[in-house]
Amino acid sequence: MTSLDQIALTTNTDKGPKAHDYCRTYEELFSWHRHRAIRLLEMGVLGGDSLVMWSKYFDHPDTRIIGIDIETHRCQKIDDPRVGVSEDSQADEGFWKRCDDLSFDICIDDGGHFASQQIAAFKFGWPKVRPGGYWIIEDLHTFASPQHCDAQLNLMQWLTSICIEMQGQGADGSGRVEATDTWVTVDTIMFRKGLCIIRKAR
Repeated sequence: MTSLDQIALTTNTDKGPKAHDYCRTYEELFSWHRHRAIRLLEMGVLGGDSLVMWSKYFDHPDTRIIGIDIETHRCQKIDDPRVGVSEDSQADEGFWKRCDDLSFDICIDDGGHFASQQIAAFKFGWPKVRPGGYWIIEDLHTFASPQHCDAQLNLMQWLTSICIEMQGQGADGSGRVEATDTWVTVDTIMFRKGLCIIRKAR
């Protein structure tokens, strides 16, 4: 069976092994979803190479792949009725309100990379992630870029605060995380080079 890395190479997406090398991680996370009907949202699609990659990887006929970008004129025409592209911003609350009847198994934030955009997208979009689903932020190296630090905290500081707050109030070893904790819906948060993967509790 063709691997996600192999598909990435044929579609020229920068998520593949010759560039950011994210597909190795995605294969680990998503291989068991490959033949299931899922809904995937990608924020920031540029020419649409990664949308083509996802459409070749997730092969269930009922899978839906949605891409958003503020400059959709740059996106190639994708000959797959399961794929849709709309001109929207990850940080636009109006977009998320228009998604009221939708939920997602996988949300990938590869949009503007400004901290304010990434934090706003998570605030609006996290409730749309299905239990057990994933929110992924790509290109974390941009957190150190001064022009991208346009929020009170830079992106890594904000993500680190989630890591701390999801552990509750510092209870003894025998204590349990109470349902009132800020990030009770976060089951897992992990980092790989360039990536933050947040998994929703079931």
